[in-house]
Amino acid sequence: MVALVLDSIPRIAIALAVVLPLALCCDGVLKRHARTFYAIAGVLTVAEYWVSVLQLLMGKDVPAWAVSYQQAVQGLIATTNPVGYLLRTALFSAEAGVALFTVVMFIGALPKTERVRCLYAVRSEMAILGGIPAFGHGLSRVSTVLRYWGGGTSHGTEGLPEWFTVMNLVIYGVLFVIVFVALIVGWVTSFRVVRRRMRGRTWKRVQRICAYPFYGLTLVCGALVGFMYTAQGLAQFGAGGSKIVVGDLSTFPTRVIQGSGQFWIYVALAIAYLVLRVGRARADAARQATRAVR
Repeated sequence: MVALVLDSIPRIAIALAVVLPLALCCDGVLKRHARTFYAIAGVLTVAEYWVSVLQLLMGKDVPAWAVSYQQAVQGLIATTNPVGYLLRTALFSAEAGVALFTVVMFIGALPKTERVRCLYAVRSEMAILGGIPAFGHGLSRVSTVLRYWGGGTSHGTEGLPEWFTVMNLVIYGVLFVIVFVALIVGWVTSFRVVRRRMRGRTWKRVQRICAYPFYGLTLVCGALVGFMYTAQGLAQFGAGGSKIVVGDLSTFPTRVIQGSGQFWIYVALAIAYLVLRVGRARADAARQATRAVR
């Protein structure tokens, strides 16, 4: 029953519910112990994704013990193990990375109150920390991209309408590539050792060029994936008269609930950010006009 409930909750909702309060309340701790947080996130990310990278490099020649290790790790973070699943989803998943990037981006869109000014001081640390699981997740999806570029199809779309395959191609074959490249460039240049070797104007330009497309397309991808989950759950249930093989019906309600919830959360984040960003731009413009008059 617990696993069924967890399967129904969008992972981004879990991540946001935990990451947002921690990021807003523990910014001082993150600033003082950033390297410790990086190390923990790095170790856990490597522990989860190194076999996926090995499979990308070696294909079917991956040792059996590595596959067994991966299966054991997947069991530890499955919904059948609620504690492991919640810890991983809330703190060290790709969704946790998106939640941290959400804090980083919204800080730049909010009015510059005293509290927001304090959070500005840890934006780089939050971006670096969020980039660690996001980068690991991205590497694990490279094989999917290569499969699409090679003319293959996505696992799980067999027997489904053609537009499922087309949508997956758009998400993983096009949008994901742009997001991943923007993530790498923006993430690497967030490290102080790299930032110090760049001119201030160049660094800001690179960050802006990478940050906006990365976050915007991440929200688009998240919404599209949620839509795909919802549509896939409905299709598996036989909606619309589609003649497809109906799988385990227990996946129907959870997939639809989780997918639709994910879709609307990402849409809400996009709308909220756009509203705040436009409001901030207007406020800055009005402030500059006032200064010019004076």
